[in-house]
Amino acid sequence: LLSCLPGCGKEPAETEIPPITVLPEEKPEERPESPGVPNVETLPEPVTVSLEEADFLPLEETSLTLFHQGLIMAFRDGVYGYMDRSGQWVLEPQYLLTMDFQSGCLAAAMENGLWGYIDRSGNWVIAPQFEGAMDFDENGYAVVKSVDTWKLGLIDTTGAWVLEPVYDEISAPDENGLRAVIGSGGSSIIDISGNRITHMYDVRPYNFDTSEIVVVFRDGRYGAADKNGNFVISVRYSDLSSFDAGGLALAAEDKKYGFLDVSGEWAIQPMFDAVSRFSNNGPALAVVRELDEETSTMQKRWGYIDRKGRWVIRLDVEHAWEFREGYARVKKDGLYGMIDQQGNYVIEPVYRRLGEMSNGMVWFWENGKIGYLDCSGNVVIPAMFTPFYDTAEGYGYDFYADGLAIVQLGETEGIIDKSGNWIIEPVEVHFMTPVEQWQPGDFDHSKWQRM
Repeated sequence: LLSCLPGCGKEPAETEIPPITVLPEEKPEERPESPGVPNVETLPEPVTVSLEEADFLPLEETSLTLFHQGLIMAFRDGVYGYMDRSGQWVLEPQYLLTMDFQSGCLAAAMENGLWGYIDRSGNWVIAPQFEGAMDFDENGYAVVKSVDTWKLGLIDTTGAWVLEPVYDEISAPDENGLRAVIGSGGSSIIDISGNRITHMYDVRPYNFDTSEIVVVFRDGRYGAADKNGNFVISVRYSDLSSFDAGGLALAAEDKKYGFLDVSGEWAIQPMFDAVSRFSNNGPALAVVRELDEETSTMQKRWGYIDRKGRWVIRLDVEHAWEFREGYARVKKDGLYGMIDQQGNYVIEPVYRRLGEMSNGMVWFWENGKIGYLDCSGNVVIPAMFTPFYDTAEGYGYDFYADGLAIVQLGETEGIIDKSGNWIIEPVEVHFMTPVEQWQPGDFDHSKWQRM
């Protein structure tokens, strides 16, 4: 969830919620007696299949770039400005807080404690007047916080209210522009124009998925409803993700994890102690505790499953991570390496620190410096850069879809391409990566915009 923005010391004003159409209340569903989930040693061993037989979603390439609208945010002497790819200041550092240029080439910026929106020339298109402000989404709307009501609403790129500021929380939109909102009148679903579709009563809605199904929460349990407020999955699970493009949602019951389909049936039985969501990068990471016959103790085992719950890879490692771009980082005997989707090492576990694959490159730590490997483990850029947070736990930055990465040399930072050539030579600024900026997270139950 997002952090709170600095307040201006005013008490929130009382705000009336517009009247809503109350639908017939659905009685809370009784949670049926669960048969429980047997211990993992009593479960049948999942079938193991080859990579060729495995069921995955198509691989999608990442599109997150370091530069937005040709500019990158940079921090110097306590304030923010914008540089172009040549390293020239387009807007000199002058803003206490700011964000990237998004829809309509506008960026949120703060002046004298209030937020507004500037264009690429630094002109105020929407004057500073909000207690908080978020980026404009692809539909041309932004969540802002009113200084009068201390509530959230939506504005368009002219600054006009699309949704009056009467809500405590507003979710990020789904691909059809649907949002969930929470106010003193309860939870609702609204469309792209701010029209109320349904009232959710005593459940708390989370972000929508591509199926227009929203995860809901009540009394410590999760379920799911459609955009009209009809329950499609009973509110009974201790955890539940949104549905992915293939119609599977990660769910937990009785401390075991599996996957539900859109009808609420188990597509993959809850037999795992931990499991990741299926990404667009291949199998899901799964963890089970198995009986070690030599020690007669339960040991954690790592592996990867396909969308039918079949093992594709079983590993003898200390820890494993999700696949990114067809590769997964693993830890064995205290050192890090990387495997492909057949479970073969493409980077042997010989590094004390290692990043994750990003646009065909991965950073590594060696003798206190950061360098970069390709997806075959070849050293493309020797270890020569200062780790960020220059300690034993220091790290490097990923390469983005525009083929660029931020690196550090001593107290300076620069930007390089995949050959190690300087795009912007080291200067005394801190460049802001997309993940460092104040924006909604990408994890389930975290796409709320609240300030």
